[in-house]
Amino acid sequence: MEHRGDSNGYVYLKLVMVTMFWGGTFISTRIAAQTFGPFTGAAYRYGIALLFLIPLALMQARPGVQGGVPFLPRARHLPMILLLGL
Repeated sequence: MEHRGDSNGYVYLKLVMVTMFWGGTFISTRIAAQTFGPFTGAAYRYGIALLFLIPLALMQARPGVQGGVPFLPRARHLPMILLLGL
């Protein structure tokens, strides 16, 4: 997803950062697996991800879109969301 005004250098910087974070997860997972159990490690991983993703989602809030709250599921979507989560 490219924004207007992004120079090629900025785009390449984003690509390098993605590969660094993605590659770093394999190393950090190997280290964490020696310290935590699999379920505890997964809980920490998802908790840290939520700390970053929730503010990003809230920054995308637009007035008039379901009261300004982004990505709010409707009640009829909950069974499918629960099935996907399972």
